[in-house]
Amino acid sequence: MKDILLPGKKSFPYPMFEEYEKEVFRRILSNFDKRKVENFILQLQFVCLRALQYRKSIDQLEYCKPDMSSEKEELNGIISQLEKAFLLLQKIATGQRTPRRYHSLSDLGSIWPSKKGYYDPLEDDPIYAENYKASGHAHNAGSEIKTLIDIFKNALGNYPNGAGRPSGTVHQELAGQIAEVYKRYIGDPTSSINDPFPAILGMTFKAVGITLKYPEKLAAKILKSLTT
Repeated sequence: MKDILLPGKKSFPYPMFEEYEKEVFRRILSNFDKRKVENFILQLQFVCLRALQYRKSIDQLEYCKPDMSSEKEELNGIISQLEKAFLLLQKIATGQRTPRRYHSLSDLGSIWPSKKGYYDPLEDDPIYAENYKASGHAHNAGSEIKTLIDIFKNALGNYPNGAGRPSGTVHQELAGQIAEVYKRYIGDPTSSINDPFPAILGMTFKAVGITLKYPEKLAAKILKSLTT
């Protein structure tokens, strides 16, 4: 695969199949609809992009589940700050905290009713009007922050515990995604040497820097797990 830069990105390489790699895929899948094959190749590039993005380092195609303890601590801190902001907004929304207070009778505004013919605090009392406006904004902002709190708490609950990952699952995860794309555009994959899927599997792994000696064995393993 070769790296090209996306428009507007200075340091984000997008892996693209070399033309010879595309030709290999086309040759392997020569018995299938050409348009579907081209869509398959495009989607396969996206799978490879994800694999390369999540590798451990740019020079080392190893994958591991990182220790997320510091990220979880930071997330807890964000949730705590959002909850404090939410409590403050609740006080503003209910009038327990206001941006302005009355200090004298003159602060109450005009003693004459408005042109409506009756006293309207939103028109005749500028301090009340300002506090009322703040209350409304606080209510709306509080709803948004409450949603944010729920999102962050949900994300926190999905963080993995501890670091590390069994090395075998990396190949299985990548092969499983390749199988999903294959099924969508080409057909049900099998592990038979007469089926193009094992060859596609080996070629795709090679494109991201992994050599598979027996792609049909990996195919059999992941296809069994996908059907159970």
